[in-house]
Amino acid sequence: MARQKTYKRDDVIDKALGAFIETGYFATSISKLVEVTLLNRKILYEQFSSKEGLFIEALSLYVQRMEAAWERYLAAEPLGCANIRAYFRYLCHEFPHKGDLASLTVNESARSPEMAVEMCREHLAKLEANFAANLMSAFDRSPAVYMSAKALVFQQSALSTMGRLGTSSEDLQRMADYVLKAIFDQCEPRGQLHQPLVAANIP
Repeated sequence: MARQKTYKRDDVIDKALGAFIETGYFATSISKLVEVTLLNRKILYEQFSSKEGLFIEALSLYVQRMEAAWERYLAAEPLGCANIRAYFRYLCHEFPHKGDLASLTVNESARSPEMAVEMCREHLAKLEANFAANLMSAFDRSPAVYMSAKALVFQQSALSTMGRLGTSSEDLQRMADYVLKAIFDQCEPRGQLHQPLVAANIP
């Protein structure tokens, strides 16, 4: 009887992550996970208990990778619009697996594990807070800033969807630049709100 080949747990989780990003939790079958991980069902269940168990570990890896990108791009000093632009360049050109698993999971919350949905909501709330911190360094605090932070989270999800449709990195970047300009234009530059009117010098 042939022995199961040795494997690295991290590699299995990484391959499963790619499958989950491609089709989401519900549509990714155990058969598909067996195919991509090269492990048989028995080993998968022994190591991860269930598809849900493997999904939670894959999602944790996704969150870890994305939050590392936030640290690199969105936490760089000084905070501001340049950080947001750099982060979106990363999304367009370097984003691992070209997919937004957090948004996908929340959108399919009725068919996704409750624990996973909660993880994703917390993850996206942190992303929104990172965007807001950068916006507030460049613009006056206003309702537009908070709505802009939410819009940037939406834009990340939209870029992922366009990537799934085969849009090139260059076209994704053009779309991102257009949307970022529109969002930044909605915010007031710091110090320009409520400025007193200056009387003209009348000779």
